[in-house]
Amino acid sequence: MLKLAFSIADALFDQEKINEFVDSYNSKTIKVPLILKSLLGNERVNIKINLNNGSVLRIGYETKNARIIRVVNGGLRNPTINVIATQNAIDRIDSSTDPIETFQKERDLGHVSIEGQNMATKIMLDAVLSSTSVLRFFYNIFFA
Repeated sequence: MLKLAFSIADALFDQEKINEFVDSYNSKTIKVPLILKSLLGNERVNIKINLNNGSVLRIGYETKNARIIRVVNGGLRNPTINVIATQNAIDRIDSSTDPIETFQKERDLGHVSIEGQNMATKIMLDAVLSSTSVLRFFYNIFFA
């Protein structure tokens, strides 16, 4: 989710790049097993990135059947998931030789937070985020 958030944020100021990223991401969803699509595929995600220059980047995206159907500058109303991170944490994860391990360290340090906004989403996120193998599975599908 964080890598997805950063990728969208990176492209945010160029609509063509956003469209290219969404198309690329969506084309990879065919590799995701149906059971995981049903668990993770229908969310409203808000991302807040605290940038090094003191400003805050807020974006949101909505998924249906694991596919991104909408990206909104400024975020969405009534998100099911909130992601908060610092730009430095994202940079460390992005440049790491082991992004999953680095993500987990940044989360433990409080530099990255991913929170479900309802009980079902909290349970699903706890299961996904606590499993290194599941995180590696998704990373390998979408970003490797």
